[in-house]
Amino acid sequence: MNDPLFETIREILLQYIEVDEACVTEEARLQEDLFLNSLDYIYILMDLEEKLDIQFSDEDVGSMRTVKDIEAGMKRAMDAAG
Repeated sequence: MNDPLFETIREILLQYIEVDEACVTEEARLQEDLFLNSLDYIYILMDLEEKLDIQFSDEDVGSMRTVKDIEAGMKRAMDAAG
């Protein structure tokens, strides 16, 4: 069974991109592997923030390159939220 945070990311990503679900792995690169454009990237982060009641730091938003990076940013945002 996968991490619940990863499953949340996967669920939201698949609402925006048209790739096989198996392609959405922790190592998948957002632009190169999942063909995510910058506008969808922002919408995905906004959906995650709303769903989990968190706020990504500006630093995280600018540095996320993989699904695993999003997951790490979510964990940092959850820790900061208390």
